[in-house]
Amino acid sequence: MLQPFNVTFYTRPGCHLCEEVADELDDLRQEFAFTVTTIDITSDPALFARLWSQIPVVAITGTELRAPINPTRLAATIARAARGHAMETI
Repeated sequence: MLQPFNVTFYTRPGCHLCEEVADELDDLRQEFAFTVTTIDITSDPALFARLWSQIPVVAITGTELRAPINPTRLAATIARAARGHAMETI
């Protein structure tokens, strides 16, 4: 069995776009083996200053998707990361 790869999800409370992306990530986890590390940007002033106007942000194996995040592009990026991760573990 493949070890899951990690997806980092930058969010903040009350962000409706973030909630939509969180739902998409939950759906994609049914198909692909990955974990999600959720980071609330309001917990770090420097992170908040850098990302407040760009959230949600999803970082996947060197690729960052920023708002607005297209569900099709998110799925394709996750699928590509899963394929790359599978090749690394062979």
